[in-house]
Amino acid sequence: MGNVGWYIATIGVGVFASILSGIVLMYLRQIKDSLDERIAQQDDAIAAARREGEKAAAAVADLAKQFAACRLASTDKFVPTETWLREAGVTRERLDLLYGAVKELSGKFEIVEQMPKIAGQIARETVREVMQYVNRGSHE
Repeated sequence: MGNVGWYIATIGVGVFASILSGIVLMYLRQIKDSLDERIAQQDDAIAAARREGEKAAAAVADLAKQFAACRLASTDKFVPTETWLREAGVTRERLDLLYGAVKELSGKFEIVEQMPKIAGQIARETVREVMQYVNRGSHE
């Protein structure tokens, strides 16, 4: 009769361990799905930032062409120095504004590029902690 008690206890522990491992597996799958969703969002954000960067670069190139055209026109037509300087100054201000916008987008792009690395580190730490918890539970 005493052996039957051990068998029942062993079966109970086995069932409990199966349920516990199923719960842990469910939580790990939820974490994976959440990370996959975040990575997809970050990929979208990176693509949007890249598109904005390309637009800004095209605008800077366009302004550089306009600046070169203004310079050429001023030399060809012998515009007064004051007019040329005024136009060049306005163009330079626009270039400076665009350069600032490009630098800001570049900084944001660098931050967005770091997000997958950060998410990966969080996932590794979470899995490591869960495994330590599971290992601690199995040793007790």
